[in-house]
Amino acid sequence: MDKSGRELPKEVYSVQEAAEVLGVGVNTVYNLAHTRDFPSFKLGKRIVIPRQHFLRWMDRMVEGVPSCNQ
Repeated sequence: MDKSGRELPKEVYSVQEAAEVLGVGVNTVYNLAHTRDFPSFKLGKRIVIPRQHFLRWMDRMVEGVPSCNQ
């Protein structure tokens, strides 16, 4: 929350939150975090995923997957 009590938008996801968004286990996200293409970085001992970069990564993944309707 900011000083006026408004909820601030979440700018980074935890590994757990990213796993929930993707519908996968946390181990899968930890494995992704160790790849070059996945947007993550260490913040202290935590791995965090910037929301905007994560959303763009998901868009790129969808664009690279052939449609089942073709």
